[in-house]
Amino acid sequence: ATGGSVSPWGRGRAGRGDPLSSRSVPAVCTGTDMKLLRPSSPESHYETLRHLYQGCQVVQ
Repeated sequence: ATGGSVSPWGRGRAGRGDPLSSRSVPAVCTGTDMKLLRPSSPESHYETLRHLYQGCQVVQ
């Protein structure tokens, strides 16, 4: 290895950022798997969901 950071998109691209950032690809977030579980409180449930889905455009 030559050292330094290695981009998951191949050699020679480290430090250039995400190659998808220049495309109009929606942010995809995974959903929850809470099923029938009840949250400890409505406030904590709201904060959890807000944190999970902030900036999401698509939920899978």
